[in-house]
Parts: sequence; structure tokens; C-alpha cells
Amino acid sequence: MPLLLRSQGRQEIARSVYRDIYNENDYYYFFVSRTLEWTDEETPEQPVDSVSYANTSHRNTLFVKRIQASDAVLMTPRHNWTLGTVYDQYDDAYGQTDANDDPIVPYTGASSLTTALFYVITDEYNVYKCIGNGGDAASTVKPTGTDTNTFETSDGYIWKFMFRVEAGDITKFLTPTHIPVRKMSGLGEPQFDVNGFLDRIDVTFGGSGYNSAPYVRIQGDGKSAPDVIIDSTTGQDAEAFAICATNGDDEDIVTQIVVTNGGSGYRSANSKTFDGSTSSVVSIANDTLAITAHGFSNLDLVKYSNGGGNSIGGLTHNRSYYVIRVNANTIKLATSYDDADTNVAINFTSFGLGDDHSLTFEGTKVYLSGGAGSGATAVPVITGGAITGITVTDGGSGYTGARATAALGTGGTADEVVSVTVTEPGSGFSFANISFIPVAGDSITESASASAVLGFTEGGTPQENVEAAATPGTIDRIVILAGGNSYIEGDASVSIVGDGQDAEARLTLSDGVVTGIAITNPGSGYSFAEISVVNAASGSPGNGARFRAVLSPYGGHGSNPQKELFAKSLSLTVSLTNETSDTFLDNDFRQLGILKNPRVFGSSDNFTSNTGNCCYVVVINNPALVDYDDVITSDDGGRFIVVQKEDSNNNGVVDRIHLLPIIPRISGTSQLTNVTQEVLLGSPVPDSFNIGTVTNPILVDYLEPEVDNRTGEIIYLDNRVKIIRTSDQVEKIRALINF
Repeated sequence: MPLLLRSQGRQEIARSVYRDIYNENDYYYFFVSRTLEWTDEETPEQPVDSVSYANTSHRNTLFVKRIQASDAVLMTPRHNWTLGTVYDQYDDAYGQTDANDDPIVPYTGASSLTTALFYVITDEYNVYKCIGNGGDAASTVKPTGTDTNTFETSDGYIWKFMFRVEAGDITKFLTPTHIPVRKMSGLGEPQFDVNGFLDRIDVTFGGSGYNSAPYVRIQGDGKSAPDVIIDSTTGQDAEAFAICATNGDDEDIVTQIVVTNGGSGYRSANSKTFDGSTSSVVSIANDTLAITAHGFSNLDLVKYSNGGGNSIGGLTHNRSYYVIRVNANTIKLATSYDDADTNVAINFTSFGLGDDHSLTFEGTKVYLSGGAGSGATAVPVITGGAITGITVTDGGSGYTGARATAALGTGGTADEVVSVTVTEPGSGFSFANISFIPVAGDSITESASASAVLGFTEGGTPQENVEAAATPGTIDRIVILAGGNSYIEGDASVSIVGDGQDAEARLTLSDGVVTGIAITNPGSGYSFAEISVVNAASGSPGNGARFRAVLSPYGGHGSNPQKELFAKSLSLTVSLTNETSDTFLDNDFRQLGILKNPRVFGSSDNFTSNTGNCCYVVVINNPALVDYDDVITSDDGGRFIVVQKEDSNNNGVVDRIHLLPIIPRISGTSQLTNVTQEVLLGSPVPDSFNIGTVTNPILVDYLEPEVDNRTGEIIYLDNRVKIIRTSDQVEKIRALINF
């Protein structure tokens, strides 16, 4: 069964990945991996497409750097305009055969338009499409200008200006082999593409019963207000949405959160502090904790802290447990929900040290996610188990997503929505749904409805003008397959039949044979056109002429450069700077890759920060005991590799090391051993990590990784000769993925 994945299909796949990055549907990261040497350091090994090899690359990952929308662009092969070159003219039928059963091939012999030499970039970084090549003549006049119409140069070539590669893209993306190609949203066909803006909102039904103008909620795949996430282990069904505005300091912030459904079963946070070192609180015999008026419910998930002392035997600092409620003043703890539900408690083996132990029930938390900004925080107001309000505690910044305001009418339409004003157009939309949320206390009779109109707010750049001026489905030229015979001047004329309109052409005859056919009106809207010669007079002898129409892309030349130039490669580029300790220094690495949707360490949430460390960070007071690439083990069964020695205070003294987890088992009471140097780390000072205090020299003071390097999908690997990172350099990492 003959099958074909079209080049346009590959372009759509590339575009989909770009769109996911742009709209934050998925989170992509470059990762840096492998400090250990290759077998042959001058010849890196070939990556293997296997699960095992990917797992090894995961384990060796040191840190990640997020690929932002500004770090991605679609690319197409680069063809420099060169004096004397014969360029292929655009033809929508390359690769097919004509009515004479002859193959339709370009001058260069390419098998399809995808590989034809039909566009160029000049030394002015303007890109032009070749519409006609003067009968396979050499190009001797460089195309110039940014006019929206096709133009002819003195060498007989017909060119169409497509776009200019702007300065930022020249610096960041342009390569000797590929050109960055962008689509300017809302112009040409389709009406919107990658970076669609919200032009306006049309009210389709005004509703009735409104006393105050309702809130306008915009939901789609572009940038709008952040999502409000209500996180609770006990409550359900609550819903809310955020409202953003620009404040007096010209900052785009979250100003309000409107609760649309209060839900039920929600509880506030609760934390209790107790003395973990006394038998009046900790019962070794009964495995209970006596905490007066603790306020916890059965099966609550609580986090335990030893308050800087030693943990109660059986418990681990900063770990969460489930409550088994005995009574209002006594509880037990279980390691799992099922254990708590079946009354299987943790066995307490010893008292702790210190009187500042605590158990914390986090209750209901509110998070704001997405919306183009960051930093906004909020807390819920809970009454009778329902969320009755959410208070914004920090408006954050950068919330430039789409937003709009509604207006009610006057007189007979005073209770109806009559108009909506877009105050911020947002970006990235291919669709947007509009809903109206009544102000608290309004009892409306009928809900209003509206539809979003997407596009681009203003034209201006040359490319925007070209896209806006593109005429869909024009006839570029008509190819003569057979000239026929016996046609009479003034009697024969051109007939154009197709699904478009208004196209016209004029014949040139020589001794009754059609020798030329010129387009006098290219028309519009054609996806096919049948060309023939008709005779005005009955019985005229002319016959036998056959033709083939060459049609523009359906959207028109210049309407969508990404599609027209088959931009099916995706360029991803980031720079590694030293703005954060996550991007380690003074060690080498040998592997780069792209990772999709890695997770926060210890969580099922996607990691979304700009950079992330995949290593444990351990405080040390004797850096001489460790060196780069040393293997460290813990008595918990953990195994690690030293990948960075860090001077976190910038005082010339190494006080922290980064441990890459091979087997991630470590705790606050772990004893660590440097297997490479055969040194016990965690024995009394000075041969120890610091590990807290001198009186507790074996208490490991560490930070967990930010990113779980075992998670996410590796979609690209690049093995390199070793690269050494130093504080005075910036590495640019670039990947070109061909679809």
C-alpha cells in the first residue's frame, strides 16, 4: 500500500513542537551530562537509541537549562544568491508528470519543490522566492527591495520578497546552512498561525439580569491570566480564576482571584511543636505522640521536622507521614495512607534530641501557574470547609497575558453585556474561548456569550506587509504542453475554468499555433485550473492546444513563509552563563541533550524554572578530602560522583560540593565515604563533612536536587569531545532537529 509522509506534514510536526515550547504546553530543557571520560577522549562514542543508554544519560545529567520561546525558531535550508546561478522557478507540480506523460522537473533536477533551488537569501539578509527564471537563464541581477508585489529584474527573473532575517535572528540562529523563518501572526492565510493575538471580542448574546459588568474570562492555548491551582488533600471541587492588571508602576500583576465554586472539605494549615526528647510526649512503648489539642484529623498527611536536633528513632527529618488519630491529644504516625487506614503505626525506637520538633499539616494551598509572568502568591480564606475567598499576597510581575473588560448597555440594555474591550492582546493563540463570570451577588437571568477574533493588531514590518497583501490561489503562469494548430487571430481566446475567480490570460499565435500565453489577471482562490482555447466562430478549425496552470500556494505567495519554504527543522539555542550555581564550573562535560518535561525532585510536578541542579549539594569543611570525579558512598546504600567544588561565599574557600546521584540514598544521619581516596567522611572533625555542628559531626548538611534526573523524555543526544566550563566563558548550545 503506497504511503507518503509529506514534507508539509514534517513541517507541521516541527511547528507543533515549536508551538508547545512557545505556549508552554510542554517544557523543554538542554541538559549537560557526563563528567567521566570516554574510552577514547578524542573520539566520543556514538549515542545508542536504547532505553538502557537513555537511562545512563539520565543518571549522568548534571544540570538543565530551559529552552524558552525566544530560544526556538523554525529553519529552512540556506541558498545564498550567487551571480550566474540558474535558480529553479516555483512550480506546484514538481515531481508529477504532465498530460504528455513527461516528468515535471526543475532546472536543477530536484525531485520535488521541497529540494528545489527556488528561493535565495541575499547579503542584505532579504529572502526572495523565484516565481520565474527567464526560461532557465542565469541570474545576473541581485533581487532587492521589500515591495509586496512580484517584480522583474533585467535578467528576466521574477522575484517575490518574502521576509528579512532580523538582527536578533542573524546573531542567534542564522547559520551557513540554514535560515530562521518566522510567521507574523494573523496575516495572510491561515488567519492566525503560531503567535496569534486577541484582536477583539464580539458579543454574540448580551444575556440579561446583570447589575454590574461581569468579569471576562479568556481561555485558550495562548498566553492569558495564570491558572489558579487549589491544592488540598482533603477538599474538592473548588474553582477560581485570576484577574491581572497594570499597576501604577507599569507592572503587570495579578490583582484579584475570583472564586467561582467554593467546594467542600477544605482545611487550613496546622503546625504543632513539641519536645521530642521526653517520655511525657514520646511513648516508645505505645508508639504515640502526646500533643495537647493537636487539631489533626485521621489520615492527615503531615511533615516531620526534628527542629535541628536528632530525629525520634523511626522518623526521618523533613519526611511526610500519615496521622493515626487516637484522641484529641494523642496521635500515631504511619508511613503510608494504607498503613494509617489499617492502624499500622511506625515503631518508635528512641527519643529524639531537642524541644523544637514539629508536625505540619499543609492544609489548602493556592498556586498560580503560567500566564507569562511569575512570582504571584495567594492564600485561601476557608469558612465551613468551603473556600470563600482567595487573597493575593504578592502580585508578581510579567503577567502580560490577554485580558479584557465588559460593559453593560443603557436604557433597555442596562442589564445586558453590549461590548467587550481587549486591554491586553496576549499572544500564542490558535483559539480562545470567552466566558462571563458574574460579580458576587449578581443573580443573572441569562448568561452572555461572545467570540474571540484572532489576528495581529497592527502591520508595519516588511514581512507583515507581505503576509497581509498575499492573494490566495493565484495563477502564476500557464505552461504550453501542445501548441495545437489552425487557430485564427481574434477568434481564439483562453478559457480558464476552476474553483477560483477572475483569472484571465492572452494568447500569442504564430501560423495558427499557440506560442505564448500571458497572464493578464492572476485571479484568486484557485486550487486547480483547467486551461483551454475556445473559438468564437462556429466551425473554426483551431484545435489541439493543451496547457498546464502553475498555481501559487493556496494562501498566496508570502502568506506563510514557514510553510512555503518547508521550514521543517527546529533550531534550539541557549547560552550557558554563570548567573546561577546550577550551571556548574571548573569541571568538564561530554554530553548534551534535550529533555522534555523533567520533574521536580521528589514530586510529580513538571520542573519549570530557568535552570535546575540535578545534584545533592553538601556542605564540607575540609575540601582536601574530595576531588572531582571521586566516588562517594553512604551507609544508606547510596552512591555519588563529585562533580563540582563550590565557593558559595565567594571568599576563596570551597565550602560545598555537588554530588551527582547514581544511587540517590542519603539522609541527615548518613555516614559518607570517599571510596576513591579511601577516606571516611563523617568521622570526627577535621575529617568530616560539616555537617551541622561540631557536637554532631556526622549529621550531613545537604540540599536535595532541584530536578529528578531520572525523569523526562530524552529526545536528542550529542556526544562531544570534553568541554571545560570556567567562570569567564559563555557557551552557546545549539541543536538543529530535522523532521
